[in-house]
Amino acid sequence: MIAARWEIELNSGATGQDMSKPKKIIILGTGGNSVDILDTIGELNLESGIKAYECLGFLDDNPEALGRDIAGAKVIGPLSAANDFPDAFFVNGIGSPSNFWKKSEIIEKTGVRPDRFETIVHPSASVSKLATLGRGVVILQNVTIASFAKMETTLSCSPPRSSAMTPKSATTPASRQAYVFPGALRSVKVVI
Repeated sequence: MIAARWEIELNSGATGQDMSKPKKIIILGTGGNSVDILDTIGELNLESGIKAYECLGFLDDNPEALGRDIAGAKVIGPLSAANDFPDAFFVNGIGSPSNFWKKSEIIEKTGVRPDRFETIVHPSASVSKLATLGRGVVILQNVTIASFAKMETTLSCSPPRSSAMTPKSATTPASRQAYVFPGALRSVKVVI
C-alpha cells in the first residue's frame, strides 16, 4: 500500500526501472475511464516537466477496436495480450456501468501480476498524507481523498460527470469534485 500522495512518486522507482526513461504504460479498456487515464498521464508529464510516462496504447477485447486511434494512442491488442509486454506497467480503465461489477474477473483473465499495475493520481487531485492508496489505483481530476481513506487495488475514482450526479447549484469546477471518506468505498481486489 502507498500512503500519501508524495510517496507515489517515490515508489515509482522502487521497481528497479531506469528512471531516466519514461515508464511504459498500457491502459486496459477503451471507454471513457481509459481516455481520462490517458489524459491524466499527459497532465502528469506536463506537470513534471519530463516525460515520466509513455503510453504504448490500449488493450481491449472488442475486435473492431484493434488498430483504432483513441486520443493519440492505438488499440494494440486484446486483454489477453497483456503479458506480451513484459516491460510495461498497466492501468485499469475497465469499469462501465455494464461491466464494473466484473472488473476483478476481467483483470484476473489478463494474467497481469498486481505489482505491474501503476498508481495514477491527477495533478489536480488532493490526497491526504493519511490516506492509503493501493497498487493500480486511479485518481482522476478534482478528486479529494480524505484522511484515513483506504483505496485498494485497481480502484478508480473520478468526479461526477452528469447533472444527475452534480448538485443543481453547481456552477464552479470546485463544486464538481468527488470526495472519498473512510469506509465510503468497498475495495476491489485482484486475485491471481
